[in-house]
Amino acid sequence: MQIDIPAVPLNGGYYGEPSSSYFTDINFSGETDNGYIVRSLYSFAAGSADPDFGENPPFVLFTLDYPNSNHTEYSSAAYYYSKLTEYQSKYHRLGVYINQNSKQVGFIVNGVDQGFNLPYLQHLKILVLTLIAESRYILII
Repeated sequence: MQIDIPAVPLNGGYYGEPSSSYFTDINFSGETDNGYIVRSLYSFAAGSADPDFGENPPFVLFTLDYPNSNHTEYSSAAYYYSKLTEYQSKYHRLGVYINQNSKQVGFIVNGVDQGFNLPYLQHLKILVLTLIAESRYILII
């Protein structure tokens, strides 16, 4: 997926200030042959702000979670957070791949493979993929 970042200046506003931001999420979940549910979030944000720490630079976040043996809680198998301060292009390319033979879930950011090898992952019999993109511009008068 290629993301075209809006030309509007992205800045996270604070309490009554104008703001603009851009978020994209790729979510997938699946059920394994033995009944485990595997969940993943792949998120990109630009112009987001935290009132305690200021404006965040563009970033990408990946998580991959699997259930504990009692199926009540999820543990993170893979977690990756990276600021994209060095990548100045208006376009960002994000990708996800699942190789069930090697039991690997991989994430690609701007052509760089950030793959994770998950040796305990069973074959998926069901896979659901959701793509979400949101651009916000809020002007307070």
